[in-house]
Amino acid sequence: MTPEHENQLIIKYPELFAQHGWPTTATCMSWGIETGDGWFDILDNLCASLEQLKQKKPGIQELQFTQIKEKYGALTIYTNYWWKEVESLINSVAEQSLAVCELCGLPGRINNVSWSSARCEKHDDQTR
Repeated sequence: MTPEHENQLIIKYPELFAQHGWPTTATCMSWGIETGDGWFDILDNLCASLEQLKQKKPGIQELQFTQIKEKYGALTIYTNYWWKEVESLINSVAEQSLAVCELCGLPGRINNVSWSSARCEKHDDQTR
């Protein structure tokens, strides 16, 4: 993700991205958001949903991302704690990302040019 988009999310959701910038020995968030910009809206919507959930559920206030990346063509997110409700939201956006081009955000599908990746028709032959 471009630094501009990444910084928008970090500023908007500082608690979720609290591990961003930590050393690589402590968290994978030190590498930032390892996806294309096409998934920005999906990630922004997930963060908003997680913030709403944090208002309703005690204990979830401590939730932080430990890694955000593309894996097997899907948006893959790891956190510091496990909650059923959080896992459900994360699984939902992973499934959603399979039909959205990781590069531009248009409708897409999984291709297997060099590895599985979600791409629209325009970007179908491109990898990262």
